[in-house]
Amino acid sequence: MKTFILLLILTVSVFANEHLEKGEKLLYSFKTQKGKTVTIAVGANDSYMVYRYGKEGKIEFEYPKNRKNSFGKFTFSSYFRGGGAQNEGLDLNALSFTNKSYKYTIFDEYSAADESRDIGIRITKKGKKITTIKGVVKTIKGSLSSLENYPVKTTSESGE
Repeated sequence: MKTFILLLILTVSVFANEHLEKGEKLLYSFKTQKGKTVTIAVGANDSYMVYRYGKEGKIEFEYPKNRKNSFGKFTFSSYFRGGGAQNEGLDLNALSFTNKSYKYTIFDEYSAADESRDIGIRITKKGKKITTIKGVVKTIKGSLSSLENYPVKTTSESGE
């Protein structure tokens, strides 16, 4: 019985940490430098996609509120240039959406030249940068590039 209760508590805490609802599948998540969690998830049977942001156990912002046709409310963009450091290889992935004239871009960017990886959220209004919320790379779960398999609007390029 103690084992069952412990497993139940651990399962609930895992879902709370990722801001997942029952039946949802995690596509991508990370923690920000200030300890908030960013989550991109899809509903059961890939019925919708949702973005959530907030503290552990408390969602502070969710988009979209209306999940009907939610895939069409997001745009996924990617750019890949291979060749390693000598070619200054890049792997840039971003998911964006607009809410009340603010554009939110969740980004995951790798540069082979200096082997750096940056993740976070850029927030702009009318093309002007408002802020960048930096993420902690070691907390990443999933992959933004998996969005290529979902019916979001996409733009992608290859530098090869």
